Amino acid sequence: MQMARKPINPEAVCRPVSPTYSQAAIAEGKRLIFLSGQCGLALEGNTVGSDIRTQTRQTFENIRLILASVGATLDDILHTDVFMVNVQRDLEGYLEVRREYFPQSPPASTLVGVTCLVAPEYLVEVKAVAELDA
Repeated sequence: MQMARKPINPEAVCRPVSPTYSQAAIAEGKRLIFLSGQCGLALEGNTVGSDIRTQTRQTFENIRLILASVGATLDDILHTDVFMVNVQRDLEGYLEVRREYFPQSPPASTLVGVTCLVAPEYLVEVKAVAELDA
């Protein structure tokens, strides 16, 4: 399947400060799916691990599974919003795992440090917008 989005990194603005995101993305199709914020929750509803890498990996697996249920893949993601409780401590671990899921042409992304998420054990939450085939 051909990538549904076209990453945009114009020379007129600063290059992304990390290779894990693009400045913008153009959707080539017409149907979008908006994913609710996902955390490191296993199928049974329990939080996996107490470290950022384990929770981030489960978060992206949940996103991957939701997309697969409608015939999409991670390559169809246009944008992610990331909410992280302790950016200073956890950013590198999060980015390490994110690079595994988006090794080339990552989607546009925003990361925001927050004081807490809905449950005290959650370290990161990611919501996404993806393009579906017409």
